[in-house]
Amino acid sequence: MPDPGDYEAAAAGLTLDRMEIEDGGTNPAQLAAAIHRQLGDDEGPVPVQAIARALDIYDIRVAPLIGIEAALVTTPERTEGAIVVHQAASRQRQRFSIGHELGHFLNPRHSAAWGDGFRCDRGDLSGRVRSPVRRAPTRYEVQERQANTFAIELLAPRRRLRPYLDADPDLRHALELAKGLDISREAAFRRFAELHDASVAIVFAHRDRFSYAIRGRSFPALALTRKAQMPWLPQLSSAQMYTDVEEAESTDWVQTPMSGPMYAQTLYQDEQRSTTLLICDDAEDDEGGGIEDAAARLGRFGR
Repeated sequence: MPDPGDYEAAAAGLTLDRMEIEDGGTNPAQLAAAIHRQLGDDEGPVPVQAIARALDIYDIRVAPLIGIEAALVTTPERTEGAIVVHQAASRQRQRFSIGHELGHFLNPRHSAAWGDGFRCDRGDLSGRVRSPVRRAPTRYEVQERQANTFAIELLAPRRRLRPYLDADPDLRHALELAKGLDISREAAFRRFAELHDASVAIVFAHRDRFSYAIRGRSFPALALTRKAQMPWLPQLSSAQMYTDVEEAESTDWVQTPMSGPMYAQTLYQDEQRSTTLLICDDAEDDEGGGIEDAAARLGRFGR
C-alpha cells in the first residue's frame, strides 16, 4: 500500500475551484462528485488532506480528544476552517473524519450545533440513530448522515472501485479495496456490499453473536436479530485469515425462501470478531436452469 505521505505529498499544491463545486448544490454525493470531476481519473488513495487545504481548510491537526472523534472550527460564512481529528484513531478513521468535517464545511445547509463549528462523536461518524424508538431523524442526524455520505463518496468514489467490483464477489477483493484506497475495512465492506452488481450482504458478528449487517440493494431481508446466535459459518482450511466460499443454508440467513443457492465466506478477526460475505444466487434471476447451471455457479463461487 502506498505510504500516506507519498500520495498527500504528490497532491501538495493541488488547486480546486470551490465555487464550481458548491454550484453542484447541497447533495453530498454530488458535492463529492464535483470534486472528483476536477481531480480527474486518478487511481489509488484519495488525498483528502490536500483536497481540504485546497478548499480553504487552513489547518488540519491530530490531537487527543475527549468525547469526540473530530471537530470543525469555522466561521458562520464558511470562508475558512480548521479540522482536528482524534489522535487515538487509526489513520483510516482519521481520513474519514477529515472527509466528514469537510462535508459539513462545504454544505451550506449544515448548521453548527456549537458556536464555533461542529463537534462529532463516534456515533455521528458511524451513522447510528441515537434513539431505539422509530421516528423521523432530527436535522442534526440528517446532517451527520450527509457528512458520512460525502466522506465515503469522496474517499471511495465508484469509478475507483471498479477494479475491485468487476470480479465475482470475494472477501479478498474487499480487503484489497481497503488497502488500495486506504480506508477502513468496515468502510470497504460497506461500499463493497452496497455497490457490487451481485446480490450480496456483509454480516458482522462478535463472540458468535450477530451484530449488524450491510445488504446490497437486491439482497433479501435477513432473519437475524441483534445478538442472535450466528448460523453455521465456513471454517478456515489454510493459513489465510478468510475461508473459501462455501454453499450455505439460506433458510438460516434470510426471511423468505430462495429458489437458488446461497454461498458464504468468513473473515476471522481478533477479539472473536468475524465478518461474513453472503452471496445470493437466486435461480429466478438466471436465464438458464437445471443441475448443470447450479453446478457451474457452485464451481464459480467455490474457487
